[in-house]
Amino acid sequence: MNKIIIFFTIFFLLNFVLAQEDFSGGLVKCEHDPCQLPELFSNIRRLLTFVIWFAFWFAVIISVIGSFLWMLGGPYPNLANRGKDMIKTAIIGYILLLSIGVIFDLVLEFFGPKLKYY
Repeated sequence: MNKIIIFFTIFFLLNFVLAQEDFSGGLVKCEHDPCQLPELFSNIRRLLTFVIWFAFWFAVIISVIGSFLWMLGGPYPNLANRGKDMIKTAIIGYILLLSIGVIFDLVLEFFGPKLKYY
């Protein structure tokens, strides 16, 4: 039980660390009429941050639905197995998405232009 609490605590912390941007102005921000290369990389990073933020809450919803199916599936073993699979799939999918975000940040760090963060 403690492992599950620690795991979800890490999920929440990663959500707040990775999704600190304000999306009230929209996802794409270009200060010049044709977007320049640094703005393109900045917009890709903002889009990836939004996708990670959205996927976190989607994974939470799928995990909650899966846990209800697991709890209510006592007399129906098929329903309990389906709930376990939903929870497993949501967690694995979110971990894969976070790893893609880390890989993309590394690629931008090495090959992209040096961006200014405001």
